[in-house]
Amino acid sequence: MNEDFFSMWENIKKPVLILKDKGEIAYCNSALKELFNVETIDRATHCYKLIFDSNYPCFDEERLICPVKLLMKNHRDSCIVLRTIKVNEKNREYLIECFRENNFIVAIFTEVTEIIKEFGKEKIKSIKEFASSLVGEVSKNSRTFITLISISNFDEIVKIYGIETSIVVSGKLESKIKKFLSMSGVESFAISDGNIVTVFKNGFSTEEIKKIERKILSMLTEFEVEVLDDKVPVNTVLVSVFLKKEEFSTVSDLISVLLLMKSRLSFANEKKVSLDSIQGIEKIILKKRKKLKLIVKSLNENKIDIFFQPIININSGKLEHFEVLMRVRENNEVIPAGYFIDELYENNLSVECDIKVLEKLREYKDILGKFGYPVYINVSHRALGSLFYRDELKKTIKLLAKSNVKVNVEITEQVLFENFKILEIASRELNFSIAIDDFGSGYSSFKLVSELVKRGMLTAIKLDSSLVKNVMDDENLIRIISLISFMAKIFRVKTIAEYVENEKIVEILKELNIDYAQGYFFSKPIPIDEVEKVVEKFGSNCERW
Repeated sequence: MNEDFFSMWENIKKPVLILKDKGEIAYCNSALKELFNVETIDRATHCYKLIFDSNYPCFDEERLICPVKLLMKNHRDSCIVLRTIKVNEKNREYLIECFRENNFIVAIFTEVTEIIKEFGKEKIKSIKEFASSLVGEVSKNSRTFITLISISNFDEIVKIYGIETSIVVSGKLESKIKKFLSMSGVESFAISDGNIVTVFKNGFSTEEIKKIERKILSMLTEFEVEVLDDKVPVNTVLVSVFLKKEEFSTVSDLISVLLLMKSRLSFANEKKVSLDSIQGIEKIILKKRKKLKLIVKSLNENKIDIFFQPIININSGKLEHFEVLMRVRENNEVIPAGYFIDELYENNLSVECDIKVLEKLREYKDILGKFGYPVYINVSHRALGSLFYRDELKKTIKLLAKSNVKVNVEITEQVLFENFKILEIASRELNFSIAIDDFGSGYSSFKLVSELVKRGMLTAIKLDSSLVKNVMDDENLIRIISLISFMAKIFRVKTIAEYVENEKIVEILKELNIDYAQGYFFSKPIPIDEVEKVVEKFGSNCERW
């Protein structure tokens, strides 16, 4: 049983160390073995020997915050610490996330340089200085309240307007917030471009803090920055946390909190998120680890499957294509990839999952070949960069072609922007066409479409779901879809609308000359053994592009 539990973590690309009580090493994965030399691992029986080459348990040291000690003595389920570890004679900083699982303590190591890109490499020194200056303040106060204000569309601003404009935008936001907060007696620090921290000390009541936060959110609603006669829209998200004195005592603690708060922003759809304590953040991390465990287990036990959603010709009502969607089967449940998509990318497992999708396609080739409908698969930017994945894709395309099934790819606009040359070479070598996914989500470029058409790479544009879902209630969305449809007709590429959930949306899309639709109005994604029923319902003799 333990062997299955240990081997499950071998798929993780980050170093993983599994401990028994009091730091005895039970297992370490290949990534951890690469981090430390084999000789060091062979002679180490406990974590303190492996990491610090010490014969004395660090969890007996009062001055040192040891994750094993925190979990053992404080009966906590998880904790996060920042540690400097000597690797190949060089000191490196790692954020170590520890949690209880199957009577063991699992420790996952993330090198800080991997996370610092969230803040900007040049800013890490200022983060440390900020943390150092605040540690003393926290020790004087029973509770300190920290709020992180972040520009949620910062990456989009960089891509659309350029890095210089994004720095100007960040600076103007910082000035606006600092001016407002200075009148309230609140300290604020810009810890990186697009990220501002505010600090409330003992003098503020909870209600006063909430009132100030509401004013900040109100002030930043529909906030725009004028740059060179252009108005740049700025979207902000606010995350706040209480730091209890007994939970917080070192610079490492604070940097960990800031990193985790930033991580929380990456999957927050809300405008404001409040957390009661560091443990509140750790509960979120536990949820993420639960999702990670599900992915690892699914890869290890071959529980990844693919489902198929039909793409229907709006005018004829006939089936034209299928989109292939990854699913996980767990305890009679079917779990969509969206549930754990962030964890896939954070832990570098997206390529493995994309390869599993190809394996399943090859497994189902005979059934799909009976009907001969083309399929679209989603490809991540990391998969495109993997030579092994491209070889697997080539093998899959050739094998399914023998069964009269053409394989094409769906790629988001962002991936297209960042991987244009790779895509051009791959599509030529592998003979696949491209559908731009989520068109209209923020990176849209008519020039990009023109370039793809000119090279014969583009066959379809898929409208972003946010355009389609709300089209019944927003005239502006109708105008946007109409414009995209008009452009597509000029370039002679097809348009596909996702998330079509009722007949009213279908009628609107018909009027706007959209070619194809998919969504629950026609069919939810189905397993391979239900494909024949869908073919019987929507079967078509139409020529397929």
